[in-house]
Amino acid sequence: MFVTSGNIPNQAATIWNPQSGVYSTSGPTVATAPTADASGTIYRGVSFLIPQGSNITDVIVDVGTLPTDGSVTANSIQPYVSNKFATATGVYATMAAITSATRGTATFVGTQLDYAYGTLQDVQNIQPGQQPTWFSQIVVTLKITNTSLTTPTSGQIAVTLKYAQQDMNIGNSTTYPYGNFD
Repeated sequence: MFVTSGNIPNQAATIWNPQSGVYSTSGPTVATAPTADASGTIYRGVSFLIPQGSNITDVIVDVGTLPTDGSVTANSIQPYVSNKFATATGVYATMAAITSATRGTATFVGTQLDYAYGTLQDVQNIQPGQQPTWFSQIVVTLKITNTSLTTPTSGQIAVTLKYAQQDMNIGNSTTYPYGNFD
């Protein structure tokens, strides 16, 4: 989550600049900050780290209750699915704006299909020599808008990422009989 979530066992996440998130003994070297909130435009979202080369099969944004600041309710939530904080088109998927309590799902078009079938190499594993060596960072940015909306105090949004990862044992004769498929 970009911000601390109330009573949900998640933590505020760091968003890394793709392929510059190389780990050192003190952690990845380059992080990026989301665009600051402004009256009428609020940014929230979630960051996932999945094994590099995974296949994204679906991204779902469920809006149970539109965010509100107590007096103004959001009139639009625009999701962007990318490997970085995005406020325009996403690298991995396109989603329509959500304007009511509903489920939004991703569509994959053009080069997004290529990237979704084999996610990009973004952040190196903190444990050198361990698999996976690299992770793909999937960031779902939510641009929440209404003319005078300020910091939301309530609302319900859930983001789900479905993916399939590569089997690192396929073709590896040391894992016979399970991994020798060549």
